[in-house]
Amino acid sequence: MEAVDRVENTFFIIKIVLLLLTVRLGGSGLPLEGRLEVYYNGSWGTVCDDSFDIVDATVACRSINAR
Repeated sequence: MEAVDRVENTFFIIKIVLLLLTVRLGGSGLPLEGRLEVYYNGSWGTVCDDSFDIVDATVACRSINAR
């Protein structure tokens, strides 16, 4: 149950970020593959965090309809 709660909490946080920022998957020729990038302050940047794990990736993919 704890993992489900974490996914839902993470999903909520990422949804708020996505409302404020533009995101995309970049670096690949395929539509559902690549690195997560955020458009901020006039340029695209890669999301890079050692604590960004499979739960965060699942939520990010759900958020951009890449299920």
